[in-house]
Amino acid sequence: MIALIAAKLTNWLRKYVSMTEDEFGVYQYAFDIAIYTLLSTAGLLCIGIVAGHLIPTVICICVFYLNQTCGGGYHAHSHGGCFMTMALGLLIYLLLLSFQPDLQICCMAATFSFGVLMIKPLVLHENKRYLEHKRKKLETRSRMITLIEIIGFILLLSVNNLLLLMSASLSLLLCAISRIAALFVSKRHS
Repeated sequence: MIALIAAKLTNWLRKYVSMTEDEFGVYQYAFDIAIYTLLSTAGLLCIGIVAGHLIPTVICICVFYLNQTCGGGYHAHSHGGCFMTMALGLLIYLLLLSFQPDLQICCMAATFSFGVLMIKPLVLHENKRYLEHKRKKLETRSRMITLIEIIGFILLLSVNNLLLLMSASLSLLLCAISRIAALFVSKRHS
C-alpha cells in the first residue's frame, strides 16, 4: 500500500519536475520511506497514548531514531516487520517502565548502552554498503552523538526525575540491543 502511494506521488511529481528513470526510483524510494516513517511513528505514538505514557514514548522514539539513523541497528526485511519489531520493543520498554527500576539499574543500563554505542558506533546495513568509504566520518559522528547523550544523561541525573532517567536509560538500552542484533545479522550474512 505504501509503495503504491509512493508511486502515485512520484508520478504526480513527474508532471512538475523532469526526472530520469533512475531519479524516478530515488524519488519513489524517498516517498516510500517518508510515508512509512510518518505512519509508523504515528502508530508508535498511539501505543504510547493508549498505554498512558506519551512522554516516555516520545523520548524512546527520539533516542531510537537518532541512534538508528546515525549508527545503524537492526533492520527488518519489510515495513510490516520493521513496525512489528519497533512496536514489540516499545511494548517491552513500557512494561519495563512499569516496574520502575531504581536509579542504580538505570545507570547500569545507560552505562552498558553507552559502552556498546561507543565500541560499535556504526553498523552499515547491506543496502548502505555504498557508504563504506565514509565509515570513519560516520563512526566519528555516531560517537559524538553518543557523547552528547552521555552529557544529557548526566544532566538528567542532576534534575533527579526518575521517570526521565528510566525513559532515557531504557531507550538507550533498546538502541544497544538493536546495534548488537545488527552485528549478529551482518556477521551471519558475511
